[in-house]
Amino acid sequence: MEKFDVFISYSTIDRLHAERLTKVLEQGGYRTFFSEGYARDGDWRKRIDLVIKQASAFIPIVSNNSIASDEVTQEYAVAKDRQKRIMPYKIEDCPLTYQGGAVDQVIEQFKNPDGADGEALAFVQEVFADRKKEEIRFLKAISKGARQYLAGSFIPLEYQHVWGGLSRASDIVPARKKIESAIGKVDRPDIDTYSKSLLETFDQKALGDEIRVIVTGGAGSGKSTTLRKLEEEISEASLSQLENQETRSTCLLPVFIPLEGYDGKDSVESFITTNVDTPTPYVMTHFDELVAEGRLFLLMDGLSEGGSKTDLRSRSTALAKFLEDNPQLSTCVTCLSAEYTAEKDLDLELFKINDLNPDRIRRIIHQVASCEREAERIFWSLVDEERAEEFLAEFIEKGGDEATFWKYSGSENPIAEYYHWNMWVEKRDDPFSLLTLAKNTFFLVIIIEIYKSKRRPTSNRFQLFNLFFEVLTSIAEEDTAGKFDASLHSDGLLSFLSKLAYLMISSSQFELAEDEIFEKFGEEVKDHLDIAVRQKLLTVESSVKFSHQLFRAFFASFVLDDLVRTGGSIPGFPERDGWWHKTSWDEAFVFLVGKNADRPDRVLSWMSSINPELASRCITESGCKTSKLLLDDLSANWLDRLKDEMEKSEGRAAVGRALGRTMRDSRAGVCRIDNKQLPIFEWCEIAEKSFNFGNSQPEEMVRVPKFKMSKYLVTNKQFQSFIDDEGYSEAHKDCWTEAGWTHIVVNGRQSPVDYTEVFRLSNHPRIGTIWYEAYAYTKWLTKKMRARGLMDGSQEICLPTEHEWESAARGPDGTWTYPWGDDFDYAKCNVLDIGSTSAVGIFSEGASVEGVHDLVGNCWSWCMTKRLPGSPPVYDDAAEGGDDFSRSYRGGSWAFDTNSKQSATELSAFERYWVHPLDDQPDALGFFIVVRDC
Repeated sequence: MEKFDVFISYSTIDRLHAERLTKVLEQGGYRTFFSEGYARDGDWRKRIDLVIKQASAFIPIVSNNSIASDEVTQEYAVAKDRQKRIMPYKIEDCPLTYQGGAVDQVIEQFKNPDGADGEALAFVQEVFADRKKEEIRFLKAISKGARQYLAGSFIPLEYQHVWGGLSRASDIVPARKKIESAIGKVDRPDIDTYSKSLLETFDQKALGDEIRVIVTGGAGSGKSTTLRKLEEEISEASLSQLENQETRSTCLLPVFIPLEGYDGKDSVESFITTNVDTPTPYVMTHFDELVAEGRLFLLMDGLSEGGSKTDLRSRSTALAKFLEDNPQLSTCVTCLSAEYTAEKDLDLELFKINDLNPDRIRRIIHQVASCEREAERIFWSLVDEERAEEFLAEFIEKGGDEATFWKYSGSENPIAEYYHWNMWVEKRDDPFSLLTLAKNTFFLVIIIEIYKSKRRPTSNRFQLFNLFFEVLTSIAEEDTAGKFDASLHSDGLLSFLSKLAYLMISSSQFELAEDEIFEKFGEEVKDHLDIAVRQKLLTVESSVKFSHQLFRAFFASFVLDDLVRTGGSIPGFPERDGWWHKTSWDEAFVFLVGKNADRPDRVLSWMSSINPELASRCITESGCKTSKLLLDDLSANWLDRLKDEMEKSEGRAAVGRALGRTMRDSRAGVCRIDNKQLPIFEWCEIAEKSFNFGNSQPEEMVRVPKFKMSKYLVTNKQFQSFIDDEGYSEAHKDCWTEAGWTHIVVNGRQSPVDYTEVFRLSNHPRIGTIWYEAYAYTKWLTKKMRARGLMDGSQEICLPTEHEWESAARGPDGTWTYPWGDDFDYAKCNVLDIGSTSAVGIFSEGASVEGVHDLVGNCWSWCMTKRLPGSPPVYDDAAEGGDDFSRSYRGGSWAFDTNSKQSATELSAFERYWVHPLDDQPDALGFFIVVRDC
């Protein structure tokens, strides 16, 4: 809709006055709404109200006719309600009924016919001059607040751009004083001396063009800080433009919007205008205008924070509609990586915050440490290995470099003469080490603070936070200069914060008003509250909340411990609608297991029976050592539940995620790797069949000889062997077609496209593969198996042809519509409710008669068959090269139910689909493999 600066309201009889004033204002450069000539259809009144809301100034032509006009009266009421700048323009001597509200001045045109229009133009000019002053005031306040939040530093992060098939890392480094390279040790890592702004990274276009991104990452990865840094950059860039007399039209105004209190029931506009506080009322007053101008940059924090599954879905749906309706707006949304699934897809460019790698951790510590010696001491202690520095020195002496030492993940020793490589990698990549924990930005900050306080941290998450709490309370005692009341001792503060955290989580609230807290706990907790705020555990603005969600979870774990030990009930756990749903308690349970580090088996066993997926998170994230005996018991139980058809599909999928996350899926043909890092497959023999291929008319009868097909889709674990064996390097160039090799070299591709965590679990199908990668994998596997003597030259591993795929999917005689029969059944395949890929093979009732799983659902699967041009087209099952023709894919995927236009018929075993092999966005494509005689 066209945007207008000024709205002129008038009675039809006064049209000539309105027309003359419109010309004067437009000659002055202002867009003026003059309704003459606009069609008055059924939406007229709605469109008029919208124009008034978006305009900056409202000028009613005042006469006896307009006073009697219901339309003019209604238009004035809208302008007054929206606090518009109003200037009545009297063309005759009559009562002035348009008073109150934001009336600035009255122009009596009937007394000064020659000068009135000039007065009107001056008024509009003043309105926009005032707007500019207000915007400068707003931006200065925003910039100051952002700088205070960032406290003068911004930890360097790395973002992976994964939307649109791209996969490139972008460094974000704060501007800072240049550090002389001559200072310190020779082998000190280089400190970045130049910055790359977030605006440059997220979009290379000029400031003022739309930037629409979503930033995902784990808890504490730096999502909120990213938004605050972006807020600072936008405000300072726009402020510079305004102060240098540049045009307002390209100056973006950043608005930070915490989404944690939004349930999706109201519109996004309503939530923002009624719930978001800004340093000045300017933005909220002119919200509609600024939206229409495309000048707001909405920084929306915490799409996945809090609320039920229904709330999250409603919130995502409402936000998607808002962004679709306002394509001119720039926005950056943050969301937990694990929660950004297909149903929340906002069609924004996706940037994932990478975990900090050891080299980057070292750089950050050097940036914030007081001296070189302190930085090195802190860093090497994270490795938890006294010989770590010796490992590095020896590695470099043998011809290696630091980048390889910290980052290399290949299966072979990078330096043949370096005999301690495997020992070092085991230490470097220990999931329970402090170095691994420090890959999380927030944890690294805590660790550094603890080290500065001369306390030794631990890899146990609970113990780490407990040390941090001890450090903060110790600082609090020092700050009060001996006046620290005995009642405020850390035990008393701990008790208050634990009860407060429990109250917030159990009531599904992220914040509470101070009055509510005093009513619940008594006025005596005021001192506790003050100390918690001073030490940045709590923040107080319009209400009280924990400064980070992990603090809330940490303190709540103390109350949880008592409840679990005594068998007390936990409000909202497990989720009433299904144990597999995420709850507000999940992070607190991770801390709880760490709290019970001396005997975690009791808590994990209890939790595992209620929520296996949460138990798996506790095992992998708490930093707590878990006995092999317990892991064996838990995984055996989970494997039984995985096969239990009485368990709902969402529940089986969650159990599969538990097994995948802990790398405990021991089913044959899923994740097993032999001692040479070669995947072990389970094969199903498909009998020879003759059938009407593709249900074609006229009939196309085909005969497919018997062959063997993998029981499951190729999993992430199985494909990773190819990556680890440098399948994308010159060493295996012979496995690629010429077109495929050219493509990966030109594009620097080193793996299929990676999506969020759930899609990368070890026992899930490897999706994101282009056809050439699937093909290269089969050639690599054939080469490896022949070299190992597991296959002779008379056989090879291939992608299935369309005939073979369909032979496996259409029953014993080739006539079935689906692998299980002729009637479609959502319960037999992953195409509904789960919202992502799932562990392979969890829909046993949907398997083919020969035992092949997931032929329908989970993900589409590539076939070998090529479609050549012509009329009719020619299909080639053997052609390897050529990138100008489409390849077949079959089956269906987890994303089927997200497209309402699809029907079950499109999942039938005889439906055919095609895609160009160089399509870089195969977000739901994986593959089976077959063994075929050469």
